[in-house]
Amino acid sequence: MLPCGWGHNKNTAKQLYLPQTDGKLASNPCHVDDHIMKQALLIVDVQPSFPISMEILHGIRVLSAILPSVATVERHDESVTPFEGQLGWKPGKADESLIPANLVFIKHGYLPPPAAIEYLRGLRMDRILVCSAQADTCVLAAGFALFDDLTGNGDQTRSGG
Repeated sequence: MLPCGWGHNKNTAKQLYLPQTDGKLASNPCHVDDHIMKQALLIVDVQPSFPISMEILHGIRVLSAILPSVATVERHDESVTPFEGQLGWKPGKADESLIPANLVFIKHGYLPPPAAIEYLRGLRMDRILVCSAQADTCVLAAGFALFDDLTGNGDQTRSGG
């Protein structure tokens, strides 16, 4: 079995495995029917404002070293997204990604910036892996944004049309 990615469930991290296929290895060991999947990594808000275990941080760093990667960083701007007023919480104004990535996009709110989705689309990957310190609203929004983009439903789906 070869490691293929990292997943976590609240406070624990576990490595996910896929079976090895007839000895064919690549820098990205995820194989499906002898086809090496072209994959990219979307790193959502892995930044100092969100607690993360060293084990999960290490796993994301391992993946970001072998896959094309894009990171988003949530920056606080109460006039754009009233986190403090609505939730009594706000991310740091100067947070940076804790993971090295090919590109880093600053965002304000739940959705990844359209430029991040466009960049990922331009890579023409078979699969986009989404990871974060917290599997909550922003990861869900990123998943919906990627799905909407891939199915061509972008603006209609998010607006409810």
